[in-house]
Amino acid sequence: MVQNQGLQPAGDTNINATEFLEITGISTDGKIRSGIISETLAGNSGNINVVTPRLIVQDGAGIGSRTFSPAQGGNIFFDVSESIEMGGISEVNPAVFSAIASLTFGQGKAGNISVKTGNFSVTDGAAVAATSFGMGNGGNIDINAQNIEVKGSGFGLFIKSSIASSALGKGNGGNININTEKLFLNEDGNVNTISNNDGDAGNIFINATKSIESFESTEIQSSVELNASLQNIFNLPTVPNGNSGKITINTPLLVVADEAQIGVRNLGSGDAGILSINADLLRLDNLSQLSANTVFGEGGNISLNTQSLQMFGGSSISTSAGGKGSGGNISIDTDTLVAVENSDITANAQNSFGGNVTINAQGIFGTQFREEITSQSDITASSELGASFSGTVELNTPGIDPSKAVNQLPANITDPTNQIASGCGANTGNSFVVTGRGGVPQNPSDRINRNIIWYDIRHLSLPSQQSDKIARTTKISNQKRIIEATGFMKNARGEVELVAQIPENFQNLQQLSSCGEV
Repeated sequence: MVQNQGLQPAGDTNINATEFLEITGISTDGKIRSGIISETLAGNSGNINVVTPRLIVQDGAGIGSRTFSPAQGGNIFFDVSESIEMGGISEVNPAVFSAIASLTFGQGKAGNISVKTGNFSVTDGAAVAATSFGMGNGGNIDINAQNIEVKGSGFGLFIKSSIASSALGKGNGGNININTEKLFLNEDGNVNTISNNDGDAGNIFINATKSIESFESTEIQSSVELNASLQNIFNLPTVPNGNSGKITINTPLLVVADEAQIGVRNLGSGDAGILSINADLLRLDNLSQLSANTVFGEGGNISLNTQSLQMFGGSSISTSAGGKGSGGNISIDTDTLVAVENSDITANAQNSFGGNVTINAQGIFGTQFREEITSQSDITASSELGASFSGTVELNTPGIDPSKAVNQLPANITDPTNQIASGCGANTGNSFVVTGRGGVPQNPSDRINRNIIWYDIRHLSLPSQQSDKIARTTKISNQKRIIEATGFMKNARGEVELVAQIPENFQNLQQLSSCGEV
């Protein structure tokens, strides 16, 4: 530990490990964790710089900076070329979890956490955290990694693996910025910015060049929360006044499934933030949610820009307001929207006006506007105060009216035997003349059309051999001259014979008729 008790800035802590750096466990009495700590009681805290191919933090160990004064906490920098592996809580003291943390307990701002690595895993209750417990603002978390995994919770305690920036004091929470190829969340893993007091929650920006997958009750959330146990410990207000932050997500593929959630939420008196998603394919499944909800304040807004939006298994997109605030707005721009299996898009309110829903799509399938929620897939903007307080729903689908019913096919199959016109009689003067060059008969029982022109398609040359590359042509100078056939006739033996020229007595052949024979 490096501690600054003076007014001058503390020095930095620099660690360079050529193979790996591993920090594990806590003391046998469960009070002191293994770790690298920089803190200040007066002047600015020093920074922590870690350079190594591989970093392991497990079993309750930690790396962190703390400030208890008006001075700023130290920043933490990681340059880890291969991987960072964080996991687990202490077996000696299950309340201690593995962590990389930047904290402020005073008026000073918490330091920032900056990570550059190949693979980054946060599992089994571990956390990357920037937290404000006092008047100072929380620090920012910036992560640049090829692959990021946040998965699982602590053993024996409901401690979720997380990347989080929190405000428990009156300061604002910091922001989280993630740049990666793939972000994978599973089994309660979270990416959160949270306020439990009068400060605002921070913003979340995620740019994933390949995919984001969120499963099994995971969350990407910017919220203002009510927590009774934390209120007693930190003397928090009964109703927090902070506002939620903004979430921006850019990725080609976003999958949210198995009760996972992405959204902005405010359980206090403040407003919800804004959720903005840009994805080529956005798929919601099995009770998953995109939301911008409030209890007292104004509902937040949701903006989705995607080529394909797919909703299955009771999933939802909602901007609800529980108090006197109006429902938020939902704006969707997509090529195709598919919502089935009781999947809803709602901008509803309890005691005020419903929000507005605007959908621009080439096609909308499986859902339609309804005045209220039903057991089907619905698009609503209602208010519990009545229809006069309902919001608006605008569906822009060029050439398509999703409110129109699908044309119903007849239940009885048509009998094709009475749909064919009767053939012409041979003696009624009717005829059907086939013109053109003709072809093979339409069925094997028909006779060959006499108007067919026959061609000699024999190959008169052989291809050159690849080995000697010398063209060789079959000599035909001593053979009889081949004359192209222009017709055929029956000879004296009753055989069909191809001829170069049809005799004059065969010139006036009748044309084949569909109602008789020539």
